[in-house]
Amino acid sequence: LAFDSGQSKSICYVDGNTDDWVEQTPLATNGKLELYVKSDETYVYFMIKNYRLDADGPLLIPIDTVPNQGSLFYGKTTFDRNADFVISVDGRDHSRILVDAYYDSFQYIYGENLSMIPKTKNFYSKDSGEFVPMYLCTNKELDLPQDKTKVPFQKYETGALLYGDADPESSGYNSLSDFCAKDDALEIRIPWQLLNMMDPSTLSAMDDLHINGIQPTKIQGIYAGVGLNSTQSALGKIAMNQ
Repeated sequence: LAFDSGQSKSICYVDGNTDDWVEQTPLATNGKLELYVKSDETYVYFMIKNYRLDADGPLLIPIDTVPNQGSLFYGKTTFDRNADFVISVDGRDHSRILVDAYYDSFQYIYGENLSMIPKTKNFYSKDSGEFVPMYLCTNKELDLPQDKTKVPFQKYETGALLYGDADPESSGYNSLSDFCAKDDALEIRIPWQLLNMMDPSTLSAMDDLHINGIQPTKIQGIYAGVGLNSTQSALGKIAMNQ
């Protein structure tokens, strides 16, 4: 099940090239860094100019979706809006999208409702500054009476980002690629569901889990910023078509 544009060609291919962004203007800037954003029915695409993946150190992209929740900081980095998610770019092998602990739907389903995993303290706290990995349950705990064994609860870090070239015409094409860099440009694509969006076409996001559970709420838009670690990030509003 996926949000899919149904088009034969994507509006953007994550390959490190900036040809797809020629007519775009920056959504946010931070020093030399420039953040560009666009979207289709399937993904939100980010492009950062003047950033070298293998030389400039860790990069953060805070994202604000639902009002009245989220955190104003992550580690030593501060934001001018409460962020619900942070894309943490830390080299080719350690990059991921993280969710504010308060807005972790995985914890809500399997910890709060089903008691299958340990409950985390900051799941109940707003503005904790704790952003946690995003997981997908791949197997609930199973009892096998004939074998007298248990299959443990298993999860997969669905928020881990895979480096590679997502251009179908490239010889190194990998359809699973999430981000790619070339020279001083970095491209990232994030599926809508990893932003807890329930229907991006109507600006419907997952509401405050602690008040309404997994229910949609209408939002006015989403915001994103950019910065290196230990800097302040200002978030600009992303244009979204309904």
